Amino acid sequence: MSFTATLSLLLVAGMSSGLWDVASAVEPPSPKAWWTKKMSPDLYTAGRMTESQIKYASEAGFRSLISMFTHETASSQGEERIPTTEEEEDIATRLSGMYYNTILGPDDDYFLYAELETIEKVTSILAKAPKPVLFHCMVSFTATFASLAYLANQTANDPEFQPAVDSDEFYRLAAGHGHLYVLPAARETISIITGEPVEENPPAPDITAPGWANVYWLLKPVIKNWYIAGQIRENYATNMAGLLDTIINARLQASTVPEGEPSQEEVTLLNIEDDTGTYEGGGRQSDERLLETRIDPEKPNEYVDPESDVNYVSRNFLEFGDDIGYNETIERMSIADTGLGYYSTPIGEYLVRRLFWLLWSVDFFIFYFLQASGFPKTIVTCVPDLVS
Repeated sequence: MSFTATLSLLLVAGMSSGLWDVASAVEPPSPKAWWTKKMSPDLYTAGRMTESQIKYASEAGFRSLISMFTHETASSQGEERIPTTEEEEDIATRLSGMYYNTILGPDDDYFLYAELETIEKVTSILAKAPKPVLFHCMVSFTATFASLAYLANQTANDPEFQPAVDSDEFYRLAAGHGHLYVLPAARETISIITGEPVEENPPAPDITAPGWANVYWLLKPVIKNWYIAGQIRENYATNMAGLLDTIINARLQASTVPEGEPSQEEVTLLNIEDDTGTYEGGGRQSDERLLETRIDPEKPNEYVDPESDVNYVSRNFLEFGDDIGYNETIERMSIADTGLGYYSTPIGEYLVRRLFWLLWSVDFFIFYFLQASGFPKTIVTCVPDLVS
């Protein structure tokens, strides 16, 4: 296979995504919740989450969690458990202090998501839910529909409402998020809400892998088969191998080149603050620093795990972490086992001090774009400094 053919689907893995504001979809509230999709400043969507993701959402600042569906059976993503709705509510409310609600019951038909009555219920719940809200479904498809329909409904009833969403804007934003809503009931609902004619030919997403969300809903489409994502987790790598060809990692390596200075970035840790410095004060993951940087010192140990003897996480091996922080070498070796191509283009957290790496990486990406006829299938992520 040629070098450019290998790049027919590309992922640049970093701490959080936000390099391009594509349909306002790529502005994460925190590295812990890079996978949330922005609908408005107070409303984000997601797919079905693991137990740790629910807690990360709370730590990222979400005050409410709403589920489109009621799930009576648990699932899993590798070794991570995806809870039932009853368990999710307990994690969200009792352990994480969030408001929680569901839209559809266990016996409701899936396609009710597109009905006007469902949007009315969503509107009613969002009116009382503390903001910001994270609204999830299974792969962010129905939650995105309902969220954009809610914004359209608010626009229709309040000329001053922002962000204003009419019929054209609804379908433009939907496509920007990688979704296409052609169900007649869905198009009829948007027509009723906006008072505009039914859209007969909604614009399709400008991507060439329409099933991407079912494989890895955390991604954010950019254009054609270019996507962005934050730090991938080891238990998702197998899924990604069925969707991607190549991963490009923008995070710093364990040491700089050519200086050889330690340069590991942070990993996300439950109940531990972000951006406190990997090597500060004897090391971010030292017992003393961990105790000092807890988000909530009063959290019960159960918040981490029923068997935990502390109320925080000190290591994150699923994010390729070691005793210091994120270790790019571990990720490189893990990805090699999946058969995916892998390239490291370290930009990292310390962007100004790593200007050499930035310029090298810009040349790297220009080379890819020039060589990639017709846009290859691609996923791109970045690092916190590029967001701020």
